[in-house]
Amino acid sequence: MQIVIYSHEAEQEQFHRWIDSYEMLAFRQIQYSCCDNYDAFLRKLEQGLADLIIISINGADGMEGVIAARKLQPKAKLIWLSEDKAFGPQSYRLNCTYFAVKPITKELLKQAITCCLRVS
Repeated sequence: MQIVIYSHEAEQEQFHRWIDSYEMLAFRQIQYSCCDNYDAFLRKLEQGLADLIIISINGADGMEGVIAARKLQPKAKLIWLSEDKAFGPQSYRLNCTYFAVKPITKELLKQAITCCLRVS
């Protein structure tokens, strides 16, 4: 499973720990690609297919990341985590698999990933 994470560095480390602890992913080989800036994120999306993309960048920058992810990886499951609940309708229009408002907790991320695994 290829997971691309677009967030700040401190969140990336937390996401790794949480995802690695989920029993539902215990027997999957997970490869992480992490980016903390938009240009690196675009390069990563252009390099190959992602199974799951997690975007946890606030504001319009996060929305631009979602738009790029949808355009470059249209079949990937997409989790968008934002500080602004007003992006919820936009997440629906951009066909996000899961949208949530920060703060991010271990349970919230687990729920998002579980939702993504159920969607075929």
